[in-house]
Amino acid sequence: RVVASQGGKLTFRGADAAASRVARVMLDVGVKQGDIVSLQLPGWVEFLPIYIGCMKAGAAVNPIPPNLRYQELLHILTTCESKVLLAPCFFRKYYYDGMLARLCKKVKTLHTAIIVRKGGDDRPEACVPSLDELIEDAQPLSRVEVAERQDGLTGSSLGAVMFTSGSEGEPKGVTLTHDNILAS
Repeated sequence: RVVASQGGKLTFRGADAAASRVARVMLDVGVKQGDIVSLQLPGWVEFLPIYIGCMKAGAAVNPIPPNLRYQELLHILTTCESKVLLAPCFFRKYYYDGMLARLCKKVKTLHTAIIVRKGGDDRPEACVPSLDELIEDAQPLSRVEVAERQDGLTGSSLGAVMFTSGSEGEPKGVTLTHDNILAS
C-alpha cells in the first residue's frame, strides 16, 4: 500500500491500474517513445501512477518542484523539449492553469498541459483539461501495448531528466537512464 501524508492511499494493484489509464491518456495526447513529460506535482499519492504511466507509455519523466513559476518552467520545458506538462490545479494558494496555458503558447514543443485535481480545488473550470476528465473513459493500456511502447528501450535509455538548483548559474538538466533509476 502507498500512503501519502497529504491524504490518499493506493494499493500497488490500484497504482498499476491507474498508471495504465494514465499511459493511455499519454498516447491519446500524442506522446511517443522517448518524449519527455514534465511533472510539476507535490508529493501527492497521484504522483506515483502518473510517473509510472508516463514510463509505461515509453516517455522519459522530468519531475519539477511545485514552487517554480513561469520563468524557471520556461527554461526547463524549453531545454527538455517537453511534450506534456502535468501540474496541480491548486497548491499552496496558487492556481496553475493560467500559467500552464501561457507556457503552451510559448514553448514550441509543449503541445499539452494537464491539471491534476486534489481536494480543496474550488475552481470548477480551468483553461486546461484535468487528468480526471481525460482518464474517465480511457481504456487501460494492456500489457501487450506496454511491451510494444517499450520495445527498443534498454537500461541505458533515457528514463528521467532532473534539474540542478542553478545556484551558480542557470539550472542544468541531469539525465538518468532506466538503470540509474533502478539503482536508486
